[in-house]
Amino acid sequence: PVLKPGSRVFDFGSGSGEFLDLMRRDGHEVTGLEPGESFAAHARRAYGVEVISKPWRELKLPSGGFDLITAHHVLEHLREPVTAMAQLREWLAEDGVLYVAVPNGEAKRDQTFQHFHFAHVHTFTQNTLVWAGRAVGLMVDPRIAPEGTMVAFRRNPAGPESQSWQPKQGALVAARFTQAS
Repeated sequence: PVLKPGSRVFDFGSGSGEFLDLMRRDGHEVTGLEPGESFAAHARRAYGVEVISKPWRELKLPSGGFDLITAHHVLEHLREPVTAMAQLREWLAEDGVLYVAVPNGEAKRDQTFQHFHFAHVHTFTQNTLVWAGRAVGLMVDPRIAPEGTMVAFRRNPAGPESQSWQPKQGALVAARFTQAS
């Protein structure tokens, strides 16, 4: 709801490019990052969208260059998700939106093992995701209500906030797990 016509969209972890194609067809300028070359090649071939295939740390993108940045089920795979969020903030336009979605560590699952996946380096709750954003100078965008661990961020004009871990947070997450048998 906050996108203007012709917005510059960057999809961080664009997979095979379907989202970029939808955004392009809606009139936006799109760029994607997909480290998997086969996915990136498919996106370029099938949809004619720009997809860069290299590690995110090697990207040289313009500061403030994007009105919308999406990271849909990407941060949980990264060894340094907070560092990645700081970089995304740098690429975000002054009034831009960073949309992040990650698996919710507090979601109810039938079995304990369903909370974990071998490719997920990190697990988030809404609190830990928001804390990570605040630590790098982001704030929850008041125009878009968070839904669990789907959160829209904006730049915080005050910059990064000092965060302190709340000891009870670990107990809240642990209470969601059932006893492994």
